[in-house]
Amino acid sequence: MKVFRLIFHSMKELKEKPKTCVIYCRVSSVGQAQDNDSWDDQTKACINYAKQYSLKVLTEPYLEAYTGRADSRPKLDEMMGYLLRNKGKVGYVIVYEISRLTRGGSSSYTTITNNIRELGVEVRDTFGFIQKEINIMEAYGDLADGYKFAKKRPSKMPEQIYAQVKEDQVD
Repeated sequence: MKVFRLIFHSMKELKEKPKTCVIYCRVSSVGQAQDNDSWDDQTKACINYAKQYSLKVLTEPYLEAYTGRADSRPKLDEMMGYLLRNKGKVGYVIVYEISRLTRGGSSSYTTITNNIRELGVEVRDTFGFIQKEINIMEAYGDLADGYKFAKKRPSKMPEQIYAQVKEDQVD
């Protein structure tokens, strides 16, 4: 039994997220990117977030001047390709805030974040709105580990509401 526990805990450690990240920043148009410092502000906030949590930024930030209402965007798709090619090496995608990831409402937000999470990567925002998953069955110890139903994100519903509200606002 002792050997099983040692192996299990070693496997559990391998499942922990790497302390690495990529940064995704978006503005609505090229004009908006040229008229203000939005990209700079977003990038600085994301880099500061990464430093605060001791995350190593693996690439240059993905800077996108494109409507957030589209689920498929050149830089977002490029970032997703990077995450796919580097599966297991990237722990987090850092965004300034939810509306920078999407303006397509809760459905779009859920689709994009689920696609990222399916690659083993968590999404975080600099406002701290998106919270990490917790094991709601922690009292059962290792028995519940690995079951999807045992993991919940306390902020899931507020994230979706926020994404829906942002769909109705102008960029």
